[in-house]
Amino acid sequence: MAESSLHAALVERIVNYLTTSNSDYLLFVDGRASIGMTVPPSIDAVRPDIFGRDSKTRKAVIGEAKTLNDIENPHTELQVLTYFRYLQNDGGGTCYLAVPWKGLDKMYFLARRMKRIANAAEVAFVVHGWLLPDSESCFVRHG
Repeated sequence: MAESSLHAALVERIVNYLTTSNSDYLLFVDGRASIGMTVPPSIDAVRPDIFGRDSKTRKAVIGEAKTLNDIENPHTELQVLTYFRYLQNDGGGTCYLAVPWKGLDKMYFLARRMKRIANAAEVAFVVHGWLLPDSESCFVRHG
């Protein structure tokens, strides 16, 4: 299925955040195979938009972008639950989620619920709610 321009912009925001942080990530980004980047690995039959590892700590990061219509559905719940289970079994790590700002609270509460179901106490998550396309500003919730 073709990726929407909004979804692509949200993925790009996660990549920009990770590459400008103080960590040194090796990232695999879905949709970038045409420019020489490797597709992220599938995790229990679901593929994240972004997968990476910090070269210093070896902690994994997983990034997923969702448009407003994609937040509340069984597939998204399965993806986020799978990511939390993977990160917990991998020794921790962080899940980065990007949505339009109107979906920030919905995604935050979905992620919090999936983290609890996955029993993933060692896993952090960050939800960015972007004001796209009108602004480069975002709101952030941590869990």
